[in-house]
Amino acid sequence: MTYRQKILLDRTVGFLSAIFLAALARLVGKVLKRNHGIAYNPQSIVVAKLVGLGSIVYAGLLCRHLKKQYPETKLYFLTTKSCAALAERLYGVDEVLVVDDRGLFPMVSTNLRLLFRFWSIRPELYFDLEVYSSYASILANLSLARNRYGFYRKSAQFKKGLLTHCVFFNTHRRITEIYFELGRAAGIDSEMEQTPPIRVFTEDFKHLDKYLKKQGWEGKTLWVINPNASELSLERRWPNENWASYLKEVSHLDPRAIFLLTGTRKEREYVQGIHSLLPEGIKNRVFNISGDLELGPLLALLKTARLIVTVDSGILHMAAALGRPTISLWGPGSPSHYAPVDKRHIVLYRPPYCSPCLYHADIPPCGGDNRCLKNISFEDVVSATKQIMAWEELNGK
Repeated sequence: MTYRQKILLDRTVGFLSAIFLAALARLVGKVLKRNHGIAYNPQSIVVAKLVGLGSIVYAGLLCRHLKKQYPETKLYFLTTKSCAALAERLYGVDEVLVVDDRGLFPMVSTNLRLLFRFWSIRPELYFDLEVYSSYASILANLSLARNRYGFYRKSAQFKKGLLTHCVFFNTHRRITEIYFELGRAAGIDSEMEQTPPIRVFTEDFKHLDKYLKKQGWEGKTLWVINPNASELSLERRWPNENWASYLKEVSHLDPRAIFLLTGTRKEREYVQGIHSLLPEGIKNRVFNISGDLELGPLLALLKTARLIVTVDSGILHMAAALGRPTISLWGPGSPSHYAPVDKRHIVLYRPPYCSPCLYHADIPPCGGDNRCLKNISFEDVVSATKQIMAWEELNGK
């Protein structure tokens, strides 16, 4: 199923099912009269974030602080198969629970197994970090967790029957603050840090070194360029010709560097379209590595890279979590909501009237003509690159 098909299913079948289950849950709640006060010594906790690599990175903050509050508690992280490898690298997570959403049969079978797993571990706290998903709220309710925390907005009022504690999702606040507010509702009393942690293992660096040696890039200065965005909003992509112009200019700023264009296997052809626009003189320094690296070596690459230049995507948030300098290009999304905050991170945002639309419209008002990204010139990005390099020189990085 495509991302759009999943959304349609969630907002039709999922929504109707959620309304029915919410009414049933309210009725059962009145009969059982369970105590939904703050749990001070839970035996097990589930944190659920099904999609969005960037959001999962920031969910790591909540996981770490839950573990700090409850060091003896077993913490489970629920996500989809495509995000599981990242969830396994979050500090504080003891076990990752996986839903396979790549097709109807695997989704049904993994959901059935998941429910039985819920009922065996009997979580006392459940944190549903999805904002709009009926399906995610249904899972939270069927977990039978005593306290079920989650977000709501005007368009997701039905969640108040499925969850026991609802926190308003304020799109004008930073995501770290939003997640902390959910934790505070559950009694977490420590202030959450702003930079989420991700574990990169020794084996990841070994795999990366092997790959670089095989390609003949051992000892090279590495720049990572990520032009890709997920199906959630392809309008986050910057025009290909802008990437080509940018690479032509910055290739002179670091003559010893090579520039690695990242992406998934499915995105390889799209990325190659950027490479084909490059002048012949720099094509031997710019390489399309889409689909070449698994998550571990990719994280090692981000940790090793001199600079990461990217659109609003999971790559950005992983690079920021690893403490690397980034330049990020924004349009449909709001940098005040999601962008990393640090002198090492430069945000470029030239919003027209309709931006940010990502949180308010299923179909972008521009119909795909993303003026918000087109408003950012390649000269803007070159200037930001020079700022980062000057900062590195000043600070001896």
